[in-house]
Amino acid sequence: MLPGSEEYQDLEYRARGGDPDAQWALGQIYFTGSNVPENMARAARWFQKAARRGHVEAQSHLAHMYSHGDGVQLSHRKSAWWARRAAKSNHAGAQYFLAQSYRMGWGVPCNIKKSAKWLELAATNGLVEAQHDLAISYYTGDGVPQDHDKSIFWMRMAAEQGNAESQYKLGIRFLREDAAEEEYQEAVLWLGRAAEQGLAAAQAWLSLCYMTGTGLESDEEEAVRWLMRAARGGDVIAQHRLGTMYHTGTVVEESAEQAVYWIEQAAKQGSAEAQYDLAYMYHHGLGVPADDITTVVLLRRAAEQSMPHAQYRLAEFYHEGVGVARNIAEAGKWYVKAALLGHEEAQFKAGDLSYIGFDGPADAEKAAWWYSQAAWRGHTESQARLGFLYSIGHGVEEDKVEAYIWYALAATHDNEEGREGKARVEEKLRPLELAYAKAQEKTRSGQIAKGDID
Repeated sequence: MLPGSEEYQDLEYRARGGDPDAQWALGQIYFTGSNVPENMARAARWFQKAARRGHVEAQSHLAHMYSHGDGVQLSHRKSAWWARRAAKSNHAGAQYFLAQSYRMGWGVPCNIKKSAKWLELAATNGLVEAQHDLAISYYTGDGVPQDHDKSIFWMRMAAEQGNAESQYKLGIRFLREDAAEEEYQEAVLWLGRAAEQGLAAAQAWLSLCYMTGTGLESDEEEAVRWLMRAARGGDVIAQHRLGTMYHTGTVVEESAEQAVYWIEQAAKQGSAEAQYDLAYMYHHGLGVPADDITTVVLLRRAAEQSMPHAQYRLAEFYHEGVGVARNIAEAGKWYVKAALLGHEEAQFKAGDLSYIGFDGPADAEKAAWWYSQAAWRGHTESQARLGFLYSIGHGVEEDKVEAYIWYALAATHDNEEGREGKARVEEKLRPLELAYAKAQEKTRSGQIAKGDID
């Protein structure tokens, strides 16, 4: 419609005469810049005229314009006011917008229950985004009583309308370990639909289903095809998995260069696992020239994401001065970080460094504590060291029975220090003490095997 045309003049005449549909249409022309220069302020004036006359679409549109300050002064209060007007007229988009306003406290007091109420109305009126969000609310119990059946119902409603994210999440729901075969088949159905729409995460999961034969017949060629699509689509897990497959030659032809390329893509996205693996490749010169400086950089990135294996390796590099200046204090810091996350070897190293005093005076008590943490996890050398400390009463109260128990546990795994210490302490125990120590060693061995470290 061109300005000055008979059709345009008729529309403007009706708009000025108070026809809300004409006012809405004229506002749309200025809002979209259809054959006229875009003019948000003029669009807003026509929308306001239509909205005041009860035009629901105009009311909903004004809510968005006030929330962004498009053609009007930004006002969340006015935004929510117009959204409520349209929502009460059963406008699904406005109901959804009002639900978000109550959730975020935009122009209205934050109220999760009211947000859920408007969200359910929007979902009932068929708005796919509302159906998806409501499904998640029922799954988490956010603003509504937790109800997994209702969650599935609303997720399915959104999925059937073609929402790729809902199709993906619905597919994942049916991939439970205890699912029946028909549920696995439905999972593949929904993952396939989301994958066909280009959702990379769904493509990655569909690849895994093809690889493992979950819900369909195993097909390695299809698995690789979907994994490649997911990786190219930016899915970080797919990129890392594909790189690992090229590294090991699993299903695809082994290629160190392709392995580095895909693992690096995942590493650039912040994957700690990929950064750790890439560090390994740079350290050993696999697909890239060996470069320990880059190795340290990558290990630090992974370590700063609280990955204990990366923290431990970074500590080793500082400890040994590989790719970085030797720094025992820095090594100790990273050993402790990994140790606090349960890394057994790091706990042992933290014990060793505490014993010699890496960040101050030697601290045998702290060393004994770290050895104990690792020993209870089955770390043989820590068991032997703990036996030694108990045998001489250093960092712990002297206790020959405890010394025997820990030495004996280490000796079971052919640890020389454990064997020698066990024999040495055994000579100093009375028969009853020795019998008790042997019984306790057997009990403790069972506890460690079961992971009962409390």
